[in-house]
Formats: sequence, C-alpha cells, structure tokens
Amino acid sequence: MFFFHVYKTVENGGVEPNMLAFIEDVYKSKKTGKIVYKKAKQIVETLKEQVNDLQSKEPLEDGLVQPLSCPEINDLVRKAIPKKKGNRFGFGSLPDHEELDAPFLPSLDHEKKLEEAYNKISELVKEKEEDTKTIQYLKDVTEKLLNKFPDCRPAEEEEDDDETQN
Repeated sequence: MFFFHVYKTVENGGVEPNMLAFIEDVYKSKKTGKIVYKKAKQIVETLKEQVNDLQSKEPLEDGLVQPLSCPEINDLVRKAIPKKKGNRFGFGSLPDHEELDAPFLPSLDHEKKLEEAYNKISELVKEKEEDTKTIQYLKDVTEKLLNKFPDCRPAEEEEDDDETQN
C-alpha cells in the first residue's frame, strides 16, 4: 500500500511503523476515537490480547513486562491478517519482508547508496571505454580490408544535379 510506505518513510524516519498502531489510526473515528469498522476492531482486539499474552510470559526481574519490539508486533500482525488474492486487510498489496527487493526499501544510509552509485557509474564508464575501443578497432580493420580489396567497397552515391544547383 503506497500510503503505508509514505507513512513509513515520513513519520518513522524510514523504519517500518507499528502495523497494529497503523490499523488503529486508519480505522479510528476522528469524533469518537473508537474503531468503527467491525473487522478492524476484531483484529486489533485479538492482536492486543496476543501482544499482552506474549509480554506477560517473560516478566522482568522487577515484575515489569518486557514490551515487544515493533518487528515482533508486525510479525504477529502479518500472521493474524492473511493475504487474500494478494492483498492484506488494512494494508492492500503491502509485500512481506521476504518479498521485498532491496532497491525499494527506504534507507537512511545515503553514504552507502552514494558509494554504490559511484561504483556503478565507474563500471559503466569502463564498459563504454571498452566498447569505444572495440568500435575503433573494427573500423580500422574494415578500412584496411577495404583498402586491400577495393572491389568490396560499397558504391558511392552520386549526387543529383538538381540538389547541387540550389
């Protein structure tokens, strides 16, 4: 879903946001602050129960619960909301992690991207230089062959008298 990727990039500094919070934000009524869409409400409630159950399984020494990380919550969301006909409820055609191709992932590592771009440009420049050398070599060989065998030279086109008089 394009909106999710924009939200991901702009609001979260390029990091995937909490998908559970995203569903809540999208389906929450601006007036009442409650989720109005029945299916979304059911999904959110079920997922919140799962998150609470997982957090309470491993309490910290002082009795507090260890909150789940955003990627862990997002994995729960992906498992709870299966794809139907290539779309996931609330997210459209948002791909799974294993379906993502690196060029489409937003990243804040601009230095690395610049270095990769410079390397690619260098490769392309080298390829162009090699191609230019090959073309020049072929032109030289062709010229030598045509000098040695002038009968093979293509006939020169004669200019029309009408065109030269203008």
